[in-house]
Amino acid sequence: MKNKIASAVLLALVIALQAGCSHVLKPSSESFAEMKVVQFGEEVPEEEEFVLFFPKGEPIPLRVLIRGDLFSEGADKTVYARLDRDVYAYKRWISFDKETWQDGDELVDSQLEIGIPSYQHPKTGLIDLKMDVKHPSA
Repeated sequence: MKNKIASAVLLALVIALQAGCSHVLKPSSESFAEMKVVQFGEEVPEEEEFVLFFPKGEPIPLRVLIRGDLFSEGADKTVYARLDRDVYAYKRWISFDKETWQDGDELVDSQLEIGIPSYQHPKTGLIDLKMDVKHPSA
């Protein structure tokens, strides 16, 4: 009985590790080329791998939501940003041309700062998202 339980636990651990590591392994160029490309805002396939495409210059909505019982009035605002180039994304992988893929953390430097009005931040609240290409020639 103990062996069956140990085998089941080991099998579950192996499956969990494989599932957890699947996003780390970079697909082949052929796999990327064969994946369906879905433009941001379009319906995504439920059972199929896909590449998410953000076209240059198209608005990308970003929702800011402030809520909770501390507020007598919250806020719900959508702001829009536009990219300076085409961006293709698949899990953690990013490409600007759908041919050369790099780990997003190696290609884009992302910084998010949130300043909530408080003693430590006695000024207007701030949500500051900054994203820079680490290799501008890419």
